[in-house]
Amino acid sequence: MNKISSFARGACLLLALPILSAMPAVASVKLPTLTPERLVAEKSLDVSGLQWTDASHIAANVKVGDEATQRSWTLSGGSSRVLAVGEGRNSPDGTRNVSREQEEWVVRETQGARRVLARVPAEYGNSMLGRMAWSRDSRRIVLIQETRAKPAPLDTVSADDGVRYVDVGAQADARDAAGAFSSVMTIIDVDSPEPPRRLPFAGRLEAVEWGAQNDLYYVAQPLWNTDGAPLETVVRVLKDGKSQDVFRVGGIMNGIGPSISPDGRWLSVVCDIDSQRWDDFTSLLVVELATGQVRRLTRTQYVGGQSVRWGPDSRRLYYLTRDGGRTQINSVDLDGNSLALTESPTYKRELQLSPDGRRLAYVARDGLGRVELRTLAVATKQDTRVALLDDPTVRYQLGRFERVKFPTPDGVQIAAWVIYPPDFDASKKYPLYVDVHGGGPGSFLYLFGPISAVTTGSPLEWHTWAAKGYVVFVPDYRSSGEYGPGVAAARHRQRNGDFGGIEADMRDVDAGVEWLSKHPYIDASRIGVLGSSAGGARVNLLLTRSTRYRAGIIHDQIGAGVLPDFIGSLTGSRTGTTASRMFWETHVGKLADRPETYLGGFLFDGYKSKTPTLILVGGDRSRSLWPGLDPLSAEALFSILRLNRVPSRMLRYSDDGHGFMTPASARHAFGQIEAWLAEQMDIATDASGVVLFDAKGRVQPRAGLEVAADRS
Repeated sequence: MNKISSFARGACLLLALPILSAMPAVASVKLPTLTPERLVAEKSLDVSGLQWTDASHIAANVKVGDEATQRSWTLSGGSSRVLAVGEGRNSPDGTRNVSREQEEWVVRETQGARRVLARVPAEYGNSMLGRMAWSRDSRRIVLIQETRAKPAPLDTVSADDGVRYVDVGAQADARDAAGAFSSVMTIIDVDSPEPPRRLPFAGRLEAVEWGAQNDLYYVAQPLWNTDGAPLETVVRVLKDGKSQDVFRVGGIMNGIGPSISPDGRWLSVVCDIDSQRWDDFTSLLVVELATGQVRRLTRTQYVGGQSVRWGPDSRRLYYLTRDGGRTQINSVDLDGNSLALTESPTYKRELQLSPDGRRLAYVARDGLGRVELRTLAVATKQDTRVALLDDPTVRYQLGRFERVKFPTPDGVQIAAWVIYPPDFDASKKYPLYVDVHGGGPGSFLYLFGPISAVTTGSPLEWHTWAAKGYVVFVPDYRSSGEYGPGVAAARHRQRNGDFGGIEADMRDVDAGVEWLSKHPYIDASRIGVLGSSAGGARVNLLLTRSTRYRAGIIHDQIGAGVLPDFIGSLTGSRTGTTASRMFWETHVGKLADRPETYLGGFLFDGYKSKTPTLILVGGDRSRSLWPGLDPLSAEALFSILRLNRVPSRMLRYSDDGHGFMTPASARHAFGQIEAWLAEQMDIATDASGVVLFDAKGRVQPRAGLEVAADRS
């Protein structure tokens, strides 16, 4: 029997699901529940580069695992058609296509023999997501190549008369000069025999956009390495070979997403115009290019960066707004009159307007892991499915997934996910598994769990815990941004060193757990909490402030406040560097003016915790993708817990970084967490690790299971 490649299986799934989902359910067939083994065997599904190829067809890049194709769908339904192997994107006039084919970007004609028009090395462009654009006349392509600077090894030595030494200052100067990132912009004129133009930039190029006259708009972001100049984000235009500033805003705005109106009169940007430090609460603005006049179009909505699309009349814009873990589609005119177009319970992305301006296409994902391509009629708000790309409900028995909102003591309504076991019985008392997401300020109530984020990237991780017999609670926190510009402003006004809002976020999480634990189906004596990355720091602090939790798990946390982060910026590979100066002066103040603030945080507060804690860290800090974080705060916590004889365990995953990079490592971590929860929360499980309940619907303790085994 011939083996079918994993990509072929994925491709078959994509084609078959629309048919499968239409078939009636067979009552006699009971679907299996999710297990850790099934979870890590799931391949990630990513959809990007959505575009209209004409008024009745849409195309997108579909990546299943490591294999990608560009596919096309008709609005009337049916199977997809492969346009290119690898990532691809059609030109505005539909006559040309650029795709990534092995070690090259290749430009071809879309018709006939698909003649090759140009080739450039693959490293000229990192991806198509905000880093590649066709000009409006379909003649030119811009690609962005980004390189993360590699720090010089600490053991680089010089020698004089046999004496070996390291010139630490010289290495620091070289590191500062290199910056954290460097970028190269490549401009290809498809119709010209001349070689592509290669333009180097310091820092990151956040976005590129062609204007009406083939002028090229872009954002060059040096990040914190400003040589003492105030932090700002600048939109520039490359015109007639010269670069000019078009718009400036203070702070670092990662999702500013410049977009030019069809008539060439207006530039739209998305930025935090209120705090002007970070993407804390982003609004939609337009700039009249002739005068430089700025209009703010939104004030109460958190607008998604790089989601803005202009209507064909240049008078109306369409965009995505956050909605408590979901996103909704809205429109606004140039006078600031907005209109909500959707209220559906999905996370929407890749918003694109049809050439005639009548429909919007987008990708939608829900809490059951379903992924769809959909269109929305602008005039009638009719929302239609074009294709169902994945539906785990046809493979697994999944429990209920719902969005809730809980109150905080100061009156903020915070969103959260709650996931229930497939056979949920409200008369039982379930243990509670709390997952505190990462990201910190400007982040999101994500739709994927942290352990399988790299390998699977879906909400199925939470359904796996639910299948084990836990109710799963995934709370948001206020610094994620969507709770209004005043929340971020309050955090910045404090000037107490907690620039990431960890303290207030921790209180939000605890308020949510308290709220849910009062429900009659929760066993309030069996609550375990996991935090990853920024969520790990919040859980670190939480366990020193609350005795509510029977078990804690911290995964590759960020620093425990100002002190460890500042130490990290002064030592190790950063010794002698000055690139982070403006970061600290912006968020904390000058060291000479506020020395006491730099001692802030909770690096040594582990002595206050009595909660058994499992600590997982990434051991590979050199990898270019997902490098592990500085383990100082995690190591300090572990040492202090052991000094105080609090049950604790620390695992350093040598080949993994900030995420678990392989199914094997994700499965191992899941098993370690599973065992830790069962042991520390005194939960008896069956041979498959599923929670056991007694006749009264209460969790059976491990001791009871051991006694029963002895009697047998």
